[in-house]
Amino acid sequence: MRALPIVLAATLALGACAKKDDSDKGPDGWPKGISANFAPRDLTVNAGGKLRMWIENKSGKPYKVEWSHDGNCGKFMYDRSKGSEATLIGVVGPEDCTTKLSVKMTGKDEPLEKQVTAVVKGSVKLKELVLRPDPIPGTWLLVNNYDQTMSGREVKCVTIEGGDKKNSHGFGGQAREKTDEQKAAEAKAKEEGKEIEVVEVFDDVTLNLRDAPFGPWTFEFANCSFGAAPEGETGVLPLAYDLPHNDDYCGFFENLGMGKDCETTPLDASVMESVTFIVRSGDGEKHSFFVELVAWEKYAEFHQGRSEAFGPIEAGKDWKRFEIPVSDIVKKEIDPASIKSVSFKVRREANYPDHGLILFDNVAFVRKGDAAKTE
Repeated sequence: MRALPIVLAATLALGACAKKDDSDKGPDGWPKGISANFAPRDLTVNAGGKLRMWIENKSGKPYKVEWSHDGNCGKFMYDRSKGSEATLIGVVGPEDCTTKLSVKMTGKDEPLEKQVTAVVKGSVKLKELVLRPDPIPGTWLLVNNYDQTMSGREVKCVTIEGGDKKNSHGFGGQAREKTDEQKAAEAKAKEEGKEIEVVEVFDDVTLNLRDAPFGPWTFEFANCSFGAAPEGETGVLPLAYDLPHNDDYCGFFENLGMGKDCETTPLDASVMESVTFIVRSGDGEKHSFFVELVAWEKYAEFHQGRSEAFGPIEAGKDWKRFEIPVSDIVKKEIDPASIKSVSFKVRREANYPDHGLILFDNVAFVRKGDAAKTE
């Protein structure tokens, strides 16, 4: 048998090596047993949906995993201490949004890298929404339209003191000074163990269309306040915020009812289909925010009675109306029949400024039934 030419023999040997090398690779071109996984697999999620990603390593070789995100299209949740897992929560908006996700793995061998493109689908329903329905649909329960509610009003809180009753009201501010007659009557009732009706008067309280207080709230070093609306904008709520640290957040609340004693009364949100509002940036920058439904008495108390924050929702340069299903907001062990306030929250997010101005208008609940759409 004739010997193969040296060049041909070398070529066959190289081909065999190449085949062997390829057989050691997995679907990502990485060593067998190591793969990047995504759910859903097509890397497409709906607005507000979750894209999960994780590394599976069955190679027996240790690697350090690091996920990264270009900051677009939603909130990227990644704990470096866990390393192998990350989640993208899709931004809520009417248009499709494209974002880049990357993973890098380092070990004793060459680093492994992969980049993918994910799509967050815009909400068809949001595209159909009429910005400012006129007249307001009968299915709406309007909470605030800010036309005549931004000025403070006098509020009287009527409670019972004495006996086994104690004064209680929902305001943390300072009431007007009581007259000498009132003080004497209360002291006498207390001494005799009798009950007496007490009236406390508070000034400059902002009340919404539910005759319940609304206003800004803050946490730690964050600051939220009602600022000045841009020229030409009237009858809107301008939320100015400043978040100096990474874990800062703040916002504003709309209580949904108030009793004679000024305690907050609940709204039965179980009969509501969604929360609707319109929003835009007040300074030309894009901003993100979240919406919550709250069942506790005072917003800044311990973290109980608050639904999971829904978002991020993006406020752009143009007015847009959003309609968020109540079932998408209330997912924890909270009774939807006992909701006491709706809250809008800002917190530090990648690719968004740490301070700015967001304009809100027409906050309402939509009762179960037909929502307002274009014809």
